[in-house]
Amino acid sequence: MSERCSVPTRRAALRRSGLNGLDEVEPIEGGRALLVRFFHDAPEGLAPRHLAITGGIAVRGIRVVDVRRVPAEDPDRLILAAVAVDRRGDASTYTLHLQGLDGIDPRHASAPFVFFPDAAEDEDCRAAPPAVAALPPPPPLDYLAKDYAGFRRLMLDRLAVTLPAWQDRHAPDLGVTLVEMLAAVADRLSYYQDAVATEAYLGTARRRVSVRRHLRLIDYALHEGCNARALVQVEPPDAVAELDPATLVFLQGEGAAATEFRPVTSAAPIRLCRARGQMAVHCWGDTACVLPAGATAATLVDTAPPEAPPLQPGDFLLFEVLGPGDTPDPDPRRHHPVRLTAVRPSEDPLCKRALLEVEWSAEDALPADFPLDSAKADLAKGSATTAVRGNLVLVGAGTRVMDGDAARIVPAIGPGRRRGIALARPGLAFAEPAGAADAAVRLLDWRTPGQAVPLIDRLRSWSRDPHVPPTGWTIRPDLIGSGAEDAHATVEVDDEGIAHLRFGDGVCGRDPAGEAFEIVYRVGNGPSGNVGADTITRLRIAAPGRLEDWPVRNPMPARGGTAPEPLEQARLLAPQALRGVPVRAVIAADYAALAARLDPAVQRAACRLVPSGGRQIARVAIDPLGGAEATPALCARVAAALDAVRRIGHDVQVVPAIVVPLRLVLRVELEDGYVRGHVRAAVRAALGTGVLPDGRLAAFHPDRLSFGAPLRTSVLVALVQALDGVRAVHILEFGRQFDAERGRTAAGVLAMAWNEIALLENDPLRPDRGRLVLRLAGGVA
Repeated sequence: MSERCSVPTRRAALRRSGLNGLDEVEPIEGGRALLVRFFHDAPEGLAPRHLAITGGIAVRGIRVVDVRRVPAEDPDRLILAAVAVDRRGDASTYTLHLQGLDGIDPRHASAPFVFFPDAAEDEDCRAAPPAVAALPPPPPLDYLAKDYAGFRRLMLDRLAVTLPAWQDRHAPDLGVTLVEMLAAVADRLSYYQDAVATEAYLGTARRRVSVRRHLRLIDYALHEGCNARALVQVEPPDAVAELDPATLVFLQGEGAAATEFRPVTSAAPIRLCRARGQMAVHCWGDTACVLPAGATAATLVDTAPPEAPPLQPGDFLLFEVLGPGDTPDPDPRRHHPVRLTAVRPSEDPLCKRALLEVEWSAEDALPADFPLDSAKADLAKGSATTAVRGNLVLVGAGTRVMDGDAARIVPAIGPGRRRGIALARPGLAFAEPAGAADAAVRLLDWRTPGQAVPLIDRLRSWSRDPHVPPTGWTIRPDLIGSGAEDAHATVEVDDEGIAHLRFGDGVCGRDPAGEAFEIVYRVGNGPSGNVGADTITRLRIAAPGRLEDWPVRNPMPARGGTAPEPLEQARLLAPQALRGVPVRAVIAADYAALAARLDPAVQRAACRLVPSGGRQIARVAIDPLGGAEATPALCARVAAALDAVRRIGHDVQVVPAIVVPLRLVLRVELEDGYVRGHVRAAVRAALGTGVLPDGRLAAFHPDRLSFGAPLRTSVLVALVQALDGVRAVHILEFGRQFDAERGRTAAGVLAMAWNEIALLENDPLRPDRGRLVLRLAGGVA
């Protein structure tokens, strides 16, 4: 049926005529049967073959199984038809068709029905409202307006459409004034949105503070440079002197332009002895002596008086080559500082002279030979000798500034806004913390600007309540881990070099709103402090009632002053840093890399993740530097370092590496005319632990053998076969020295476990560390 009529007049005509048809269909018995009403009585002889049901979605193909004529209960007393079906349909619409009967109106030969009419009782039977006419299109708007002029024109064009009667465009008009005010606000808001969108990404950010915070998210520290450091020798006027480092100011230059240097040492007093200003190395009565390159110890002649303070570990000495007339050699390579690690007094029993046995770390080893000829006759002839300078003080560049008064009050601002104050002078100095056991070369040369901290000597605040004592504040890299009551602040340097102190908001860090601050800091960052040798020439000692000038000098140029990292360099290096050594341990390779990086005593490491219940154990095997033994203290130290960077759900266990000594027996056939001793030495060198004359590493050099590295017999045969005088090589035995069962090679490969390192030193004094046996045939004996 395709037509739909609002006034069904045909139904009334059918009831008056002799034609019959379907009037309505109603499901009964829960959908198992249908009660069919006709316009007249149900046709006699109505059978299942005269009825068919079509339609449905989930249930289709429903068949009529029985038909019965039943009287109706309504006043019409019509005869109805009760139709039984084989199964119930779904909730969709079905159609009942009459077929094979005479006297049926073709328009009413079928009727739609549903098996579950109650499912649609919640639907509104009201007809849908007629569609309204389309609204007129809005006036065209310029969505590209981004400045004051554009917003003003946009609003005036809009008002011309909505208020066509308003035609006044003069500046004194109130409407024009309001439009211009809104345009100015929109212009500022548009600029703010552009600035936020620009600073939201590392590639487009222009402000240094924004770039620093972006890089912080990937654990890359944008450094602000580092101040310069120097070793300054002090010549006390008295035989013995003791100074407070907080009162010392070393000066380079004159007047207000002088650069200040202050001690880097701790608060312990600095003890000086005039006799230790220049010392000599004891040669034990011999001549033409040198202190060789790589030396880490020396014997000094001690001429200090008994009351002089002794040399101690941590003191600095400078080895300086002197030419004729005791003038220092201008070559900077002939000046080398060291930091003592051990001092022992001794005596030369032959000449009854007091001596000092001093030692320093391998990092401070002498870079070249230092001559020790000290006879005046030799110096007059133009020879050189070495003087050992004491009374050295490690200083760092930085002029102290006090910035604090009643006006330095942190304002109370709304929630979500950062609280902070800006320092009055630019160029806040940064310095890398000096460790008590750091070598001199590390303190002067091996500087890491990324680990430098701001030199803020004092930071404290007062509240408005006079009964509350002042609060001391601590500088932290960030405030992420700070509590609500922690007096922490962080420093951020802007593009103009002005440092800003940022405080907490009451959630991450304490909120200092309304408090006044006193700040004592140092300025003088960067390479400007890298002054030349012998330019720091004055010492001002400021003490209560005392102000003196002492002669001083810096034998070596100041070093380490570094400029802040450029933003373009940080954008280039930061993404690449993610591909370097990890800063968090997630997989086994991360644990191995971090173990070798976090502790300098570890040469390399390997790791394997072992399941243990609901957790995993990161079992890390370490190989100490220089073949030393992995002590329990070293294992505990590495485990503590890895525990700070481990993944949640992992437990760290550090164990020593398993060293596997090897036994190798070779039969080498020689060419005619070659001496067996020469070939034997060449084979031992090729299969040794050193470096070959051509720069290649020997077969069992420690750098060629790592954790789990398999050993191939073909490589060993190739190394020996390439030597001069070798005709043939036969491996008679190759395997583990003390484990013959596991030491068998499979297909010419000797496998190692993940925590094992092969070893073959062939040392007659240490036969337990590998053995090489050579059996030579042919050649000349």
